[in-house]
Amino acid sequence: MRLFRKLLLWAVFLLYIAVLLRITVFRSDFGTHPLFREGRILWVPFVSLYRILRNSTGWFLYYLVGNLIWFIPAGLLLPALTHCGPRAVLWGAGLSLMIEISQYVFGTGVTEVEDLILNALGAAIGYGVFRLIRRMGPAET
Repeated sequence: MRLFRKLLLWAVFLLYIAVLLRITVFRSDFGTHPLFREGRILWVPFVSLYRILRNSTGWFLYYLVGNLIWFIPAGLLLPALTHCGPRAVLWGAGLSLMIEISQYVFGTGVTEVEDLILNALGAAIGYGVFRLIRRMGPAET
């Protein structure tokens, strides 16, 4: 049973990574931009969030919560699969950095420091959920 659960978790994690990369990097316009020419970097955090908030509360919540929610699975699944503990947050931040760099290289999104911050926070929330589940669940034998 333990092996089946581990394989199932790996399958869920790989599906999560595939979906995450599809919505962040491999968008419908992937491959149509010249490499390194159309990517943009926004270094000042939360400028985009502020601009979105001024124009639309709905989009602000979508953007803010979306950046958090999409990285909760990383913080939740990584320690379950690899026993990496709190380093799951660093792995989540590393995954976010890889995505942001890919968006810049392929020109499929805007590379933003605030995304890194929010995604790492999402991974931290996921790790917190993992810890809660571990505390509440029965001890494994």
